Amino acid sequence: MVSGLAVTGNVEKETCMMEFHKYIQDLDELPSPRILNNHQFFEVQPKDMLRKRVKVAFIYRNPKDVVVSYYHHVKRLNDYYEYTGDFKSFLVRFAEGLLDNNSMFDYLKSWENGIKENPDMNIYMVSYEDLQAEPLPHLRRLSKFLGKDYNDTFLESLVKATSFDAMKRQKGDVISDSSGSIMYRKGKLFGDWKNYFTVAQSLWFDHIIRTRMGKSTMFPFKYSI
Repeated sequence: MVSGLAVTGNVEKETCMMEFHKYIQDLDELPSPRILNNHQFFEVQPKDMLRKRVKVAFIYRNPKDVVVSYYHHVKRLNDYYEYTGDFKSFLVRFAEGLLDNNSMFDYLKSWENGIKENPDMNIYMVSYEDLQAEPLPHLRRLSKFLGKDYNDTFLESLVKATSFDAMKRQKGDVISDSSGSIMYRKGKLFGDWKNYFTVAQSLWFDHIIRTRMGKSTMFPFKYSI
């Protein structure tokens, strides 16, 4: 969820995924300027992120849609995760942080604390929902953040090229099964959680979010239009 931007040329995102590289030398050898993506807590980010004021784009999504998406990801990658439980059981594991990368709530609070403690940090924050609902205004702001002056014609072409459907056509068969793409399932703006949560589960999870996020003010989650 963090990127050192920007980059030129045709570079696959996965090439610059920090978790995919065992040795730091692999990242050092990537051509600069480059994008570095990861899903790690603030405190384990490279020190140069702050020291060199690397430009960071941070995208977050509402926890209810995250847990549904994550559930399908784990179920479809059964050879790796070997998860045989149902959504109810998965929801509890998610709430308790018993999954890859630990707790989403601890992750967000880690970043919130880090951002507040480093007010000069070079960061652009946006929710997945806002970026999908109104991509062009956010791309304009992101363009300025990166020190670029792209016109709307270019940005509109970028919106089309990076749409969920376009990415699914381009990369959907990289990791797939008999049901289709595993990495690119729906890409729905938000609200898919309503097809999985019972009323009781939704109320319980609301309480979990309030309890775990505490006095956090940095992430105004959006669950519906």
